[in-house]
Amino acid sequence: VGPAPLPPSEAMRRILYALDPMLQLPEDTDELGALYPALLHDKQILLLLDDAAGGQQVAPLLPTGGCAALITSRQPLDLAADCKLELPTLPPEDARSLLDNLVPRLAGQTAQLARSCGYMPSVLRLAGGALAKQADLTPEHYLDRLRDAQTRLPLIDAALSVNCGMLREQERWQWLALALSAGSLTQAAAAAAWQTEPDVTQRTLGEFFGYGLVEQGVRLPRPAYRARYRLSETVRSYADERLEENQPACAPPARVQQRLAAHYLTVLQRVEMLCCQDESLGDQGRPDREHAEAGRQQELHVVYGLRLLDLDWDNIQAGQQWAAADLDQNRLAAQLCSAYAQAGVHCRARRQSVAARIQWLQDALRAARRLQKPETEGRHLARLADATLNQGEPTRALTYYRQALGIARRLGDDKAEEEHTGN
Repeated sequence: VGPAPLPPSEAMRRILYALDPMLQLPEDTDELGALYPALLHDKQILLLLDDAAGGQQVAPLLPTGGCAALITSRQPLDLAADCKLELPTLPPEDARSLLDNLVPRLAGQTAQLARSCGYMPSVLRLAGGALAKQADLTPEHYLDRLRDAQTRLPLIDAALSVNCGMLREQERWQWLALALSAGSLTQAAAAAAWQTEPDVTQRTLGEFFGYGLVEQGVRLPRPAYRARYRLSETVRSYADERLEENQPACAPPARVQQRLAAHYLTVLQRVEMLCCQDESLGDQGRPDREHAEAGRQQELHVVYGLRLLDLDWDNIQAGQQWAAADLDQNRLAAQLCSAYAQAGVHCRARRQSVAARIQWLQDALRAARRLQKPETEGRHLARLADATLNQGEPTRALTYYRQALGIARRLGDDKAEEEHTGN
């Protein structure tokens, strides 16, 4: 089962944040819906709305003014559009040309292979990738494997099965484990999931890309986060269905999810550092030019941090959700769940609704109690009190304040007691 379709309001946020990550957008869906066309009206941009779930999902996203949208979907869309084009398979000549480009050594010898691949670009990419990776593999041998797999599977799944079968056992599990990532991932995230060294991780991801088993995702302009990899939804579905039956005893899926949750907690902490670097500009005697340059550098850090947050936001949320779901059975999950609520407080406030922040804090409160950490429990209660008060629930906030105050007094924590009483 793939991820739920993205709600139109969340898609609006992501589009607007892509234009300007520093925007302050309203939480109210109606207010956001009114603001969205106004912010796009004077722009000249092309929106790519990929893999639309239906007309109701994308209709609110269609731009006005000088903007245009290119929408792709695996099903017909009930939309009024300037142009609707149903894409068939590639013409035979184009399919052969694609294979010739992928595997130059076979130029002029790919007609039968192209036909057996159904002239489907995704299948052609897999076949071409396998033949390019293995110089001694002939089209005839690849076709034998493909036809054998087709006796059990649809064509695209058969091609995935053939290419996956060419990997070593450890590599096969590593590729399947990528389906546990909620979004695109970096080399560092893959290394965390697999527990491998950076150079080994890079080679392995390169192998997968060569075989057509992963795609390259959106990049950021800094080297540490430059390369990103993703699975298409078709590939993710195939890998997810086979993960349980191929897992090694040393690394079941829950352990990989735990590693990813720990990794994305560090990403969230890194984003917070970028967004909250010391804004002090030093001595007042410094020239205005130096003050202006320091302010510009600070803003660049914040912008970069928020762009990184947007790229990994699905992964960060998935990490917290895994920790919250498993905290009663797994002490490390409880520790992670508590830490997530304390991490990225300022940067999350730019992206996360108040209701979602409260949910994280409630999960963290359960985790602190499970861990028997009263001091941490008190901090979560105090933040819950602030959050619920901001949400307009003073009675509920007062209950949390009283509980936090009771813990502070029991621990003899005078500083926390002063904070909770306002003295």
